[in-house]
Formats: sequence, C-alpha cells, structure tokens
Amino acid sequence: MRIIAWGDQRHVNTSHRCFEPARALQERGHELLVLREGEEARTDTLPDGCDVLFVHRLHSANVLRTAHALTATGAAFVWDNDDDLTDVPPNPRGSVKRGGLRSQQTAAELSAAIGLADLVTTPSADLALRFRAGGAPAVTIVENYVPDAFSRVRRPAHDGVTIGWVAGYEHIYDLRELGLRDVLRQLLDERADVRVVSIGLDLSLERDRYRYMPMVHYAELPQLTAEWDIGIAPLADVSFNRARSNCKLKEYAAVGTPWLASPVGPYAGLGEREGGRLVADDDWHAALGRLSDDARERGKLAKRGRRWSREHAMSRNVKRWEAALGDAVQRRRARG
Repeated sequence: MRIIAWGDQRHVNTSHRCFEPARALQERGHELLVLREGEEARTDTLPDGCDVLFVHRLHSANVLRTAHALTATGAAFVWDNDDDLTDVPPNPRGSVKRGGLRSQQTAAELSAAIGLADLVTTPSADLALRFRAGGAPAVTIVENYVPDAFSRVRRPAHDGVTIGWVAGYEHIYDLRELGLRDVLRQLLDERADVRVVSIGLDLSLERDRYRYMPMVHYAELPQLTAEWDIGIAPLADVSFNRARSNCKLKEYAAVGTPWLASPVGPYAGLGEREGGRLVADDDWHAALGRLSDDARERGKLAKRGRRWSREHAMSRNVKRWEAALGDAVQRRRARG
C-alpha cells in the first residue's frame, strides 16, 4: 500500500496511534509519506496512486478537503482517534482547554470526518460505540501497541525513589479531583529520598525535588520513563476517562517501571500480572508510600510488566494495522 500518514507531531497520542504504526508498516514494505499538522496538503503535491490517507484526530477544513480530493481518486480514508473530543472534562476555571473542543464548528468537523471515513479506528470499545452512534460507516478496534524501542532501554542505577507521571493537559481534572497535588507534596515533605517528575502537565509542586518537563519528543520517552521507580496513571471516574486506552501502562511496563493506576476505564481489571497495582481514589498516599518502601516488590512488578508488554509490542501486532488499512482500501474499491 501507498500510505499518507497525517497528524500533529506535538501529541504523544499521534505517535502511538499514527506515526509509529505507519513506520512499522513501512518496514514491512509499504510506501509512506508523513505529513504533520500545519503542513499544507495540496493534492497537486501529493504522490500519485495513494491507496490510503491515514489521519489521526485532525478534522480541519483542509484535512477534509484533502480527504475528499483523495477519495475521489480512489484512495481510502482512515480516521483514527483515541479520545472523545466532545467530552473533555472541565478545567479548574470551569471551561474546556483552549481550542473550543465543544464548539459547534468542532462538532461539525468531527461529524464530517467520521462520516467521510471508509474506516474509523480506535483503541477503545467504548469509543467504538460512540463513533458508530456518531455516524461512522465502519469502526475497527486496534489497540495501542508499544514501539520495540521501549523494551530496549537500559535502566540507570540511582539513589532514592522517583515517581513519574506522563500526563497531557486534560489530566489537570484528575489532578484536582483526586487531590494528587496534596498527596505528592506530602510525600516530598515526608520522604527525603523521593523525587517527582511530570511530563506534559505542570503539577506546581514548588519543591526542590520536583521536575517538570513541558514537552518531550516521543523517541525520548522510553529512556526518560526508564529512570523512574514508579509510574502513575490516575484517572477520575468520568465519561471521558472511561473511553481512554491502556497504552500508558504498557509503556511504563515495557521499560520496567512498575505502575500505580486508577481502576477506571481501560485500567480496570489490570494488576500485578501486568506490572502494577490499582489504587482507590483515597489511597494514593498509602499506595505510593508502600511501593516506595519496597524495592523487592517493585522488582517483581517490573519483571511481570516487561513480560506482559512483550505481548503488546508493535512488531508483534503491526499486522493488525495492516489488516485495518487493507480493509479500508477494499471498502473504498467496493464503493467504486
């Protein structure tokens, strides 16, 4: 297949939902052109004979025009999303994050993208139901898989215990609702050997042993998270979070970082076999303290997590993406 992959390189989600699967398909012999948000996709500059336009989340007028133009030439259109953009939790000021995700224009563009697509792909059964209800002609669930680079990193030795969280801006709602800022401040005050790192979301801890990294390239993420002793994945029990994927836990597990997560949505039913433990809303302080104190238990969880993550490596599962895009191509050809 000749594949055009298009997404926003600033978002980690785009890497594991679009760019990484597309590159894995390229390694299997498929031709690939990668576009990034902001790059004008004029049809006269795109290669002839494209088989499939593979877009993650983007839904602007330009994307829709390009999709219309390419489908008119016989190319399939696959639209992927791993979040419900119409259901983002409110931020502390009572509105959604900047960008107007609940605006009428956004809703109209999302509806148009879903309706135009030959196939919508998503990692979540909950999201699949929402997209079908929203008018998607066909929806396929393809889980998030972890690039093999995650399993190849080496974990550096260090003193103390580092607690880390990879969190997009929307997790500010979880930070607030679960009282995690106070929990982490208390741990830093109580334990001189504990450090906290956040990537993406500023936790505003105002402590010497807290480090905030606003943005990192996805290729840097494996080594950074391998330096942590505990990875956290807290979620408030709201509709938006119930439609998420479990990719964050797979990534933590793949680098040997034991995790603690909320028993919500994609994390419900996971546990020690997958390299971590589920934590009730009011138990974060105790759970972090227990695991911080027990290096032996962290080692056991790390081994189990690595074993689980191997089942979800991209190299073992790229055929699922190949089948999904191939199905879209067949659907387009059948439509004529």
